Amino acid sequence: MSLLEDRTIVVAGAAGGLGAEIVRLFAAEGARILAADLAPEEAFREALGEGPPAVDYRRLDLTDPDAVTALFESAPDLDGFVNCTGIREVQPALELSLEEWRRVLDVNLTGTFLACQAAGRVMKREGTRGALVTMTSVSGMVGVAARAAYSASKAGVIGLMRNLAVEFAEFGVRVNTIAPGQIRTPLTEPYWQDESFRAGLAETIPLGRGGEPADVSTVALFLVSDLSRYMTGTVLPVDGGWVIYKSFALPGAASEAYLRRQRTDG
Repeated sequence: MSLLEDRTIVVAGAAGGLGAEIVRLFAAEGARILAADLAPEEAFREALGEGPPAVDYRRLDLTDPDAVTALFESAPDLDGFVNCTGIREVQPALELSLEEWRRVLDVNLTGTFLACQAAGRVMKREGTRGALVTMTSVSGMVGVAARAAYSASKAGVIGLMRNLAVEFAEFGVRVNTIAPGQIRTPLTEPYWQDESFRAGLAETIPLGRGGEPADVSTVALFLVSDLSRYMTGTVLPVDGGWVIYKSFALPGAASEAYLRRQRTDG
């Protein structure tokens, strides 16, 4: 039996690389999918490629409370929700405008709250013991230059998830989050065209490569399905080990110098 047989799952941010891959995988596992994104349906179908044509699609502004509520009220048999919606800024903190700060926080953090709140209300009313999965980022776990609003919003998603995990446990709904690292998607594809960027991945990621959307979608499947039935309030990095490596050692020659110094000091 498929892991999501006859379950209804809402996937927001479905027109992006991660969202479309999650839709494809979940549909293959038997789920009824309600996909949503701000992009036109043509963009979603293009991102889905050879994916399942029967997937229902709705345009959604995740910062619009009424639209978010209407989306989840249209899925009363809701069993799960995965939010892949997110935007970013690349700007030094001293140059970041208040408008841009608010825009990123509104989409990434407030939008996540509104969606999880609406999903939780439906699940509580219907007595569904389901699962919510949010997307943070490794940028929400460590300091990354020129990402002030993005990092703050993603760190906020982690705090929000932990709070909801405690509150929603009362009616049997689990809440977890995934922290992707460098994942190759249409959005990040320009980076992969840079040879120095690809070389840097091998130096800074213990597994020696960037990730693919399937690396994230399989973790989302695990968290939505009963395979993780005793997990809630958890952050799962999908980053090839980048966070732990970045936290404790520098790559290449710097690491060697660090080790020599430790041996001398010891």
